[in-house]
Amino acid sequence: MQNLVLPQSKTSTGGSLAALEDAPIFGSIRIDMLRFLLDRASLTSVGRGNLYFREGDQGSSLYVLVNGTVSVFKQRHRCKCELDELKRGDCFGETAMAGLFPRSAMVQALVDTTAIEITNNVLFDIYEQDVEQFALLQMNRARKLGRRLRHAGQRMLAACCAGNESGVPTHRV
Repeated sequence: MQNLVLPQSKTSTGGSLAALEDAPIFGSIRIDMLRFLLDRASLTSVGRGNLYFREGDQGSSLYVLVNGTVSVFKQRHRCKCELDELKRGDCFGETAMAGLFPRSAMVQALVDTTAIEITNNVLFDIYEQDVEQFALLQMNRARKLGRRLRHAGQRMLAACCAGNESGVPTHRV
């Protein structure tokens, strides 16, 4: 896994701020808090074909994609299942961060990418700075996780029912 932390410049900070504004997880977060967050976060660049992280890695940060596209997938033996494809403004890594569990999937750059890495320490700094903004951010994270869980359930149902028009259950999950 190749990670290269880039120094922030005016150009990258502007792009990063716009990416945060595009991210649903930061919906209704004030601009001063987004700037506060950016002052403490890192920009990470990952080249095409490289991984941000592997399933099973310990996770203490989430990422917001500034540019590029990534694939979120799970792999067992030779079977690879893409869960999602993410673009600018999308976030990933929040599942492990929320539950303090290892990463539940792998994330691979489909093209050269840049993402904002936000650690638990940065979130704690937001909590200390403005508890109301922190609470709003946590509510947005919970909504995002809920949407992902709903989507996963729909995909699981579609997979279980594929080719079964009788309506009789054939799989148990």
